[in-house]
Amino acid sequence: GGELERAWGLLREMTDNDEMNGLLVEQLHEYFFTHNTEEAVTAEEEEGREATVQRMRHEWSQRVARYLAFCADGTQPNHTLQFKHITQAVMRPSSALSPREKEILERILEFLVNYRTKDQPFCKGEEPSRFNLADRISTAAKRDEVASGRNTMNDTVLAKLLKLQYIRHVTARQSESAYPSLLIALLGRRSSARNLTLQVSRELAGLACNADTTSLLRHTEYISQLVKHLQYHAGNEMVLFYLSMTLDHLSKDSAPCRQQLSASGLARVVVPQLLRSNQRVRTVFLRLLEHCYGSSRGI
Repeated sequence: GGELERAWGLLREMTDNDEMNGLLVEQLHEYFFTHNTEEAVTAEEEEGREATVQRMRHEWSQRVARYLAFCADGTQPNHTLQFKHITQAVMRPSSALSPREKEILERILEFLVNYRTKDQPFCKGEEPSRFNLADRISTAAKRDEVASGRNTMNDTVLAKLLKLQYIRHVTARQSESAYPSLLIALLGRRSSARNLTLQVSRELAGLACNADTTSLLRHTEYISQLVKHLQYHAGNEMVLFYLSMTLDHLSKDSAPCRQQLSASGLARVVVPQLLRSNQRVRTVFLRLLEHCYGSSRGI
C-alpha cells in the first residue's frame, strides 16, 4: 500500500506540478524564442509563442506516460508491473489489494492511455471509477469527441487494455451499452493506429458472437455505423473480416438488420473483396451477401 501511494504521489508530482513540469519547457522557450534574439517581438508573435509553450506543457505528461508505458510493456519479462499483472490485480475480486490501492492502479492505467483533447492538458475522469476516455460515452457529444481528430492518446496501450478486457471491466460500471458505444466511437477515429483499429474490430466481433451481448449491438444506429466503417476499412482485410463477422452474427435472427444491410449498398464493398480473400474471409463475405440479397428477395 505504501509503495503504491508513493508511486502515485511521484507520478502526480511529475505531471501535475507546473513548476516541475515547466522547467524543461521554460528552457526550450528561452532557447528557441529568446536565445540570441534582439529583434522586437509583436504582440501576435508573442501570443503564438505563449500558445507553443502551453502546448509543450500539455505534451509533457504525455511523454511521461509513454515512457512509463514502455517500461510496463513487457520489456522485463519477470517484472511484476506489466500490464497483464496490473489489470489482473485490479479486476480479480479475490485480489489482496485494498480499494484504495486498486483506485491508484486504475488512475495509473488511465494516465498511461493519456486520452486528452488536443492543446488541452490531461485530465482524469470526474469520479475515481470513471475512465476519462469512456466517461459520459453514452452521450452523442462524447462519442463525437472520441471519433473526431481533436484528441490524442497512446493507441498501443489502449489496444493492450482492450485485449486484456480491462476497458470492458471499467465501462461495465456505467452501463451495459457503454462498452459497445466506446468501440463504435473508436472505430470511427481516423487517426487510430492499425493495431488499435484491429483490436476494436475483434472486440466488436466478440460481442456479436456472444449470445449474451449480441443484443447490445443490434441497434439501427450501430449497424449503420458498422456498415459505414466497413466500407471505410475495405482495404484492411482483417478489420474487414471481423466487422463482416459482426454484421453476420447480428443479421442471423434479425429481419430488420438484414433489411438494413440490403439497403446499405454493402454488396458493392464485399464483392471485390471476394476476389482476393482467403477461404475463411470469403466464407463470411458470402454469408453477408446472402443476408443482403436474401432480404431484398424477401427470403
